[in-house]
Amino acid sequence: MTLDGKRIVLLGGSSGIGFATAQAAAREGARVVIASSRKTRVDQALAALPAGAEGHVRKNQTAFRCGRSCRRAGNGPQRSRSFLIS
Repeated sequence: MTLDGKRIVLLGGSSGIGFATAQAAAREGARVVIASSRKTRVDQALAALPAGAEGHVRKNQTAFRCGRSCRRAGNGPQRSRSFLIS
């Protein structure tokens, strides 16, 4: 799979699985944008990612709120940590 010309935005992309995903996406040719709540982690991750990667610090941590249908299905609140913008 190639991600040439795609922009990947990863929330929580400065460490763990998010960072590994950022590295893999960059290897496949994507322009990577990471976001984290900690500036030091963003800076460390950008130093390890290819040139051209972007990093942003998220100041407000707001979780996705699930509606009545999620509670009825037995699912609690859910968070999406990463997504693709073409």
